[in-house]
Amino acid sequence: YSSTKALAVSSDGKVYSSNNAGKTWNDITGSGLTPVSYNDIWFDSPSTGIVAGNDHNLFYGSADNSGAYSWTRLVPASANNHLRKIFISGDNGLAAGDNGTLIKLSYDGAAWT
Repeated sequence: YSSTKALAVSSDGKVYSSNNAGKTWNDITGSGLTPVSYNDIWFDSPSTGIVAGNDHNLFYGSADNSGAYSWTRLVPASANNHLRKIFISGDNGLAAGDNGTLIKLSYDGAAWT
């Protein structure tokens, strides 16, 4: 999300950050994520973001003052329905997935729902 800071998700259910243009990566997965393959990530700040993955997994994450992340499920899981992409514009967004799945996202000033 800048020339030196980057975020990535993995097929082993983890979230990573880099502060040196991808030379090294730190596991910032924290607590609450289901261990599935994640396909997209979107962060609106260094401490809050959304990940989308297989089996309809969509989570909002935030970091505490120590930098530890915790994740909250935004929608119920559903086998064999994979979320592939997150689109955000302002306080609204969509998560898109297999079989024409679209999930509307909204920001209420404190968290994504």
